[in-house]
Amino acid sequence: MARVSARQQRRPARAIKNARKSALLPCGSR
Repeated sequence: MARVSARQQRRPARAIKNARKSALLPCGSR
């Protein structure tokens, strides 16, 4: 459990939101 907690702390919610935005964008656009 501690490992998962550390992982979440390292990856802020903003990073997840950014990843979702990039996923929404079409792969070809990149």
